[in-house]
Amino acid sequence: MNAPLDLILEAWFVVFCRVAGCIMMLPGLGSDRAPVRVKLYIAIAVSAPVTIYLWPRLIEPISAAPLVSTAIACVSETIIGVLIGLTCRMFLFAVETMFTGVTLSIGLGNALGAPINESEPTPALTALVTVGLTALIFAMDLHLELLRGIGISYDHVAPFALQSSESMLREVLKALEEAYLVVFRIASPFLIFGLISNISVAFLNKMTPMVPVYFAVTPALIFGGLAFLYAFSSDALGELAMEYAAWLAKG
Repeated sequence: MNAPLDLILEAWFVVFCRVAGCIMMLPGLGSDRAPVRVKLYIAIAVSAPVTIYLWPRLIEPISAAPLVSTAIACVSETIIGVLIGLTCRMFLFAVETMFTGVTLSIGLGNALGAPINESEPTPALTALVTVGLTALIFAMDLHLELLRGIGISYDHVAPFALQSSESMLREVLKALEEAYLVVFRIASPFLIFGLISNISVAFLNKMTPMVPVYFAVTPALIFGGLAFLYAFSSDALGELAMEYAAWLAKG
């Protein structure tokens, strides 16, 4: 990299904008509980080798582009990085949505847990599942796959190449659709269990209107839901992690 220092720093900052935008949204790393300094150090550490790798493709546009074009490229790269990280986080959004429905169906929707992955509190079981999945992402080294995807993204979206908002939003919606379909398939047994249990309670309450069936059956519904989750939660978490790994491999 025999070039003036200002060109090297300019190229590094353009790469840093995409990397930092992506890390800001990645599962686990993009959590509000992760210190900002840690995110900054990771972004600097990742963007440095990526800049060296992309230097042959960056030197010409960096040298020819005026300062205004470089500033526009930095904004564009930040947006691209945020969208890449957002597509990776769509899977966790789908998990939160589906398992919030599961907790509501077994009567535990009001038992809010501490906000861990997100800034807003979610039901305790939802927080447990999302935290377990996040831990599995790091235990299976899938976070390295996420970081590798940042480098691969430059093969599809070159630096200084402005992308249309329509194409970017189409990719985000496609990732959202695939994530919800996969998570719905895994969470469907729990949802079906909650649906059957609540319909049974409704019929029982209709047949005996003078008896407060709801208050009598709710503890049994909660116990049955927790027992069902206990029996199949490990398989569900493992399947979620494997599906997430396959989802990342497809890009």
